[in-house]
Amino acid sequence: MFNKTPWLAHWRRKTAAGFTLLEVVVAFTILSVAMVALLQAFATGMQGLSAAKDSATALMHARSKLDEIGQTIFLESGETTGEFDDGFAWAVRIAHIPIQNEGDAGGLIVAPFEVEVRVTGPNGGNVTLTTFRLGGPGWGPASALRAAAPRASH
Repeated sequence: MFNKTPWLAHWRRKTAAGFTLLEVVVAFTILSVAMVALLQAFATGMQGLSAAKDSATALMHARSKLDEIGQTIFLESGETTGEFDDGFAWAVRIAHIPIQNEGDAGGLIVAPFEVEVRVTGPNGGNVTLTTFRLGGPGWGPASALRAAAPRASH
């Protein structure tokens, strides 16, 4: 009639089948810390992806502006600025490079220019491309059209 197992051993056997509240709280705490770390890593990856996309777009715009030099932008010393439709701003700086003994150029009708194109993204990152071009006085869209026009032969 009497249970021969002591009451403490009987109580332990009944509760050993589940988890204590303390064990559950510790497990949730560890899980929460792991999830926060994973979310931060994901957010950092997304920021890096966005920066790479902006950088690639800025490079594409800068190359496009370089291609416009002599077509829609005159090759003459000065600076021109503007903005693309997607929020990227651009600046083109053209500087004539003086040649030593320029008067003794032997009939040289072209002059060297340094061309710098800087494109700044909406988030502040920028790309700068620099190159050198040869051009003559007033070399730009109008002179390019004149050079391409057929000439009458006599």
